[in-house]
Amino acid sequence: GSVQFDGNDLRMLPGTPWLNQLQGTLQFNERGFEVRQLQATLLGGPTLIDGGMHTPEPVAGQAAPTSTQMAFKAQGRVSAVGLQASHDVAPLNLLAQHASGATDYSARLAWHQGLPELTVHSRLAGLGLQLPAPLGKPAQTEKPLALQIRSKQTADGPQDDIELALGDTTRLMYVRDLSTDTPRVLRGRLGLGVLPENLPALPESGVTASVNVDHLVVDEWLALLPSPAPQPTPVSTPGAPQQNPAWLTYLPTRLGLKANSLIANDRHLHQVQLGGTHEAGRWLVNVEAVELSGHVAFEHAMPGQTDQAGKLFARLSRLNLPPSSAREVESLLEAPPASLPTLDIVVDSLELRGKQLGRVEIEAINTDRDLARTPAAREWQLKKFNITLPEGTLRSTGRWLAAREGSPRRKSEMNFVLDVQDAGAMLTQLGTPEALRGGAGQIDGIISWQGSPLSLHYPSLNGHLNVRMGRGQFLKADPGVAKLLGVLSLQALPRRLLLDFRDVFAQGFVFDSVLGDVTIVHGMANTRNLQIKGINAVVQLDGSADIARETQKLRVQILPIMDTGTASLLAAITVNPLVGLTTFIAQWLLQNPLSRASSQEFLVDGSWAQPQVTRIDQRPPRTPAPNPLISPP
Repeated sequence: GSVQFDGNDLRMLPGTPWLNQLQGTLQFNERGFEVRQLQATLLGGPTLIDGGMHTPEPVAGQAAPTSTQMAFKAQGRVSAVGLQASHDVAPLNLLAQHASGATDYSARLAWHQGLPELTVHSRLAGLGLQLPAPLGKPAQTEKPLALQIRSKQTADGPQDDIELALGDTTRLMYVRDLSTDTPRVLRGRLGLGVLPENLPALPESGVTASVNVDHLVVDEWLALLPSPAPQPTPVSTPGAPQQNPAWLTYLPTRLGLKANSLIANDRHLHQVQLGGTHEAGRWLVNVEAVELSGHVAFEHAMPGQTDQAGKLFARLSRLNLPPSSAREVESLLEAPPASLPTLDIVVDSLELRGKQLGRVEIEAINTDRDLARTPAAREWQLKKFNITLPEGTLRSTGRWLAAREGSPRRKSEMNFVLDVQDAGAMLTQLGTPEALRGGAGQIDGIISWQGSPLSLHYPSLNGHLNVRMGRGQFLKADPGVAKLLGVLSLQALPRRLLLDFRDVFAQGFVFDSVLGDVTIVHGMANTRNLQIKGINAVVQLDGSADIARETQKLRVQILPIMDTGTASLLAAITVNPLVGLTTFIAQWLLQNPLSRASSQEFLVDGSWAQPQVTRIDQRPPRTPAPNPLISPP
C-alpha cells in the first residue's frame, strides 16, 4: 500500500527538528517501507528525503532473516533564521544567533540495533559566521563541517555521543544524558586550534578544553553566552542540589590554553600559557605570560551573597602594568563599588608604568552598610594596601564610598603610613633620579578625594600629613623634574643670597631633619611649621601650594646656626614642631640680636617648575637725625 503526505508536519524522533509541509508518498509492503524524493521544509530551508526500512528476503534453505535495516538520506539547504528558531537543536540555536545566510548540506539518519545515528556534512558556503577566530568566516568562504550523533543505551539510561569537526583544527565531543526532556552533558572534550592527534583525553566527568591560537579575545567568547532569562522561583526540596541551565554543561570545566596574544576586558597579555579548572562556581587558574605569573582563583557570586561581583584571590610572583593597562585599571575603578569583586591579592614584584614597586598586598571587600535604608549606599573597604620596597614601606587602609547627595562622584578615603629607609633611592626608583640623597623617616596622614582609589582628583583633595625625615641632601636637580622638591631644595635662591650662604644651597643643601605638618583643603596644601634643619642653617617655610596647578606661595626664612644657643633652640623646636614660624623667628632674634643681619627672608611664588623668588628686606627704615639749628614748632 501507500501513504500520501499532503502538507503534514512530522519528525522522526522526539527532540529532533520538525519536517514541515511534508509532500510525497510512502510505499510499504510486508518487508518494510520506502520514500523517494519526499519534499519538506527543515530548519528554514527545502529538503529532499529518500530512504526507508528494509528486511532482506528469506533465502531457501536458510533461517528467516531477523535484521532490519532502516536509513534515510537528505539533501537540502538550511538557513540561519531557521536554526535560530529551532529549540530542538539546542544549544546550536544559540550559536546560530551569530550566523547569517544559508548553506547546503547532506545528512544520513540510520538505525543500528534499534538505535539511531545521524551524520551531517556541509561546506558552509553561503553561511556567514560572526564568531571568534578561528570559528568565524565570511559567507562566501567555505569551512567543512562534519557532525555525528550516535544514541546508546547504558546502565544509567539513554545517552548519546556527539562529535563535531569544523575546519582542520576545531573538534568537540560530548556524552549527553537523554533521560530527561532536556539533554545534559555528562563529559566532553574540546580542541580549538589543536590537531586531532593532540586532542585531550575524554575525562570521567566535566568538559576538558585545549586551546592553541595566535589571538584570543575573551570578551568575544563571553558574548556568545546567552543572557540569563528571569525564571520563576522553583519550589525547592531541602537538601536537593540546584541544577544549572543545560547550556552551561557544554562549557569547559578544565582548560589548557596557549595564545600569543590574549585580550580580556581590553587588557592585553602576551605569550600566554594557562591552565584552569572550574568547580562549584570557582575557577582556579595558573597563568604564565609576559605581563604576569602566578595563580588566580575567582569565585562567582551566589544568590543571597553581599559580594555581588564575586571574589578574586591571586598570588603572583610578578605583574607588569604598562601605562595603557594602568589606565584600564583606573577606568575599571570608576565603576560602582558593587561591580568590583572582593580582592585578596599579593604580588611579589609589581611593575607599574615602567617603575618597580616591589611587593604589593591588597585586601578589599564590598560592604552593605546602610543598604536596607539606602540601597545605593554600598562601600568598597580597602582593608589593606601595602607596598614593600628595599627603600621603604607603605601601609594603608581606606574606603570607597557611594556618591552622596549633591555630588555625582564617589568618595575615596586613605589612611597611610610611609616608612622611608632611603628617600633618595625611593625617588630614583619612582622615576625622579638625582633629586635627593639619603633621607630616612616617616610620613603619615589621612587624605580623601572625590573619585576612584587610583584616580586622584586634586581639586577635591583634603587631608593632613605629618613629615618626620632624617639626614639627607637635596641635590642639584632640575626643579622642573623634581617639582615641589626642587622648591624645597632652595636651588633658586643662591643667586640672591649673600656669599656666606651660596655654598650652603648651591651645591645641594645638606639637612639633618625635615619636620612639619601639612594640611590640604580642596587641593591647597598649607603649612605653618615646615622646618628644614641643616648643619649651617635652618630653613622655616610658611605658606601654601596648589597641588592641581603646581604653584606655590611660600615665605622662606633662612637662619644661620651661629652658636650653641641657636642649636638648643632648634632642638627644642624639634621636640615641639608645632611651634609656628613667627614664634620661632621671634625667639631666635631675641636670643641672637646681633644675628639679625645674617638672617634672610624670601617670598617664593609662581610655578613649581619656574619659581619666582623675591627677597624681603627686614631692615627698618632709617630715621634722619634731628637738626639742632632748627627749633621745633
